[in-house]
Amino acid sequence: VERGQLLSHLLRDLDPDDDRLLGQLSVLEVMTPELAAAMTGAPGAADQLRRLAAQTSLVIALEGGDWLRLHALVRDELRQRFDALPEAQRDQLHRNAARWLAAHDLPAQAAHHALAAGDIDWACDLAERKLYDSVMRQGRLTEAAPWLDMMPRQQLDARPQLLIAGAWCLALGERHHEAGQLIDRIRARGK
Repeated sequence: VERGQLLSHLLRDLDPDDDRLLGQLSVLEVMTPELAAAMTGAPGAADQLRRLAAQTSLVIALEGGDWLRLHALVRDELRQRFDALPEAQRDQLHRNAARWLAAHDLPAQAAHHALAAGDIDWACDLAERKLYDSVMRQGRLTEAAPWLDMMPRQQLDARPQLLIAGAWCLALGERHHEAGQLIDRIRARGK
């Protein structure tokens, strides 16, 4: 069976409301019914997602909690539907997801959605508050690199705490040359 035939089979009987919901949620790696409701603003989205998880193979429950994910084969197809939405709607969905994720102490995911919505300052605020604490106070060094890669350079250079956390992480990871480059960027701010 070809991939297209399998996708067609998985999605063919999907109710238009379910199709719309899953398309809107397709940008989430994992989700909860509450996140679905907050992201979409649809009052019945949480129950709708729970029903889909119980009755279809499109939504898969993860172990240990209320977290779900979309089936890998259909996620890309549904993501194309998300990409076809008007830009303002996509941005609002990302903003809604970012707000929920930030409120539930998931700053990396929140920053990702804030950036996708074009809210660069907010994404950097999330990074600055959470990453500095994670790296400098709690020693979670592996968190720095994805944050640094996610942020636009101009915004990152305007936030020395992020650069310090990144340099510290790189230095402890024996990546001295890269750490030195970040320190040089911090020093250049003072000139």
